[in-house]
Amino acid sequence: MKPRLKKHFSPADPKPARLIIDAPRDGAANMAADEALFNSAANLPYAATLRLYSWSPPTLSLGRRQKLEEVDTEKCRAMGIDVVKRIGGGAAVYHGDEITYCFVSRNDLLPLPTCEQWHAAFSLFLEKLGLMPDSAKVFSTSPHSDGKKATSSVAEAPNIIPSLARRGCRGGSSTPPTPPLEKGRDSHSQDSPTCSIQPVSSHNGNACFARAAEDEPTIGGKKFVGSARRKSKAVFLQHGSILLSPQPAFLRDLVPGAEPDASTGLKTLLPSLTRETAHTALIDAISRTFSLHFPSLP
Repeated sequence: MKPRLKKHFSPADPKPARLIIDAPRDGAANMAADEALFNSAANLPYAATLRLYSWSPPTLSLGRRQKLEEVDTEKCRAMGIDVVKRIGGGAAVYHGDEITYCFVSRNDLLPLPTCEQWHAAFSLFLEKLGLMPDSAKVFSTSPHSDGKKATSSVAEAPNIIPSLARRGCRGGSSTPPTPPLEKGRDSHSQDSPTCSIQPVSSHNGNACFARAAEDEPTIGGKKFVGSARRKSKAVFLQHGSILLSPQPAFLRDLVPGAEPDASTGLKTLLPSLTRETAHTALIDAISRTFSLHFPSLP
């Protein structure tokens, strides 16, 4: 029997949410599953769905605005690497040793997630693993967020740049400072809330883990999580990669001209980290940040 949702929640009410932990799939199947969640979410009785998954064989995914011509598909084929396009925005990601997540929520049952909340969720995730992000208080939105912010300085984290339109990190008409910030169209799709990102090279923005978006905390100046978004009038989707191992050096052979990598993997810092431990920490961080109730892990 499907759970019945209240029409209105108090801020203290955890909202019913669905958890899916999938077996490894190939690239096309994984992207089809994310798209199916996006297309069906408005008709489901959950405020949000969190899907955790992995890839077999390894896959190179591109943002939906990237062109296949940017990739050496022959080399990918020779190495046994799938190539797919995501329904979210962003740049090229090699999916190997990582935890991939897809978060889909109903806009009528859950306030539109903000960059501040995602930064808080990923920071809390790190803290639960015993790691400290470069700036634990860039955004002061609590993991139990009520939407209020204190006055911590964004300057505490040199790799994170404030958004041009602070309210909800939505893209605005502000003129970007110099050096110019990308307003999130490469990092997130045009119909989504956007976060600014910090360029680290003069390349064309074709490698996701070359730069950190505003919602992505870093460790020692390195990026461990990369995300992209899609939004309709009824549904919000964010999916992304949490690296257990860094992006491989051969990514620049698969995507000629790719930006210099700035990634790290959590296993580099925590060699004994298991996928199950990371799953538990991520589920708890997301549930606390967005006030959601997921079923217990099996």
